[in-house]
Amino acid sequence: MRKAILGVALVSAVALASGAVMARSGQAGAGGHGDRGFSRIDSDKDGAISKAEFAVGRDKMFQKFDANSDGAFTREEASAGAEAWRKKAAEAGKTISAEREAKHKERAGKMFNDLDADKDGKITKAEFNSAGDKLFAKLDVNADGKIVKGEGRPVKPATTPPAKQ
Repeated sequence: MRKAILGVALVSAVALASGAVMARSGQAGAGGHGDRGFSRIDSDKDGAISKAEFAVGRDKMFQKFDANSDGAFTREEASAGAEAWRKKAAEAGKTISAEREAKHKERAGKMFNDLDADKDGKITKAEFNSAGDKLFAKLDVNADGKIVKGEGRPVKPATTPPAKQ
């Protein structure tokens, strides 16, 4: 159970970018999860996520995980953050399937290890920021300092089925 919670926590650590990722890749539909995530990060509502807006979201996420405000979070702090998220989601009537939870668990260890650059068992703000900067650069395909919906992948035009005769 504890590992599953950690999985949810670490996956949600990159959730701040999920709106940007989904919007960039064209995966989010109108009103979909990606749209909500993108809108939450796009604080000035100009249709783009600047590096500064991305950093604000990243900093808020880090603060949620760094429960004791010591400038780093451990697997235990991440687990506690995930448990709080899970309770909030359950109160809102949202559940996570066993299959999805297993996928989160599978990714959790790798994600923590990837973020923990010096392998000391905790993720510092510098490590978290470094990973976030790399993610932003990857999402900002045209290197203009902002991520816009559909960037990097053409958005498929809507098609209308042929009329029945």
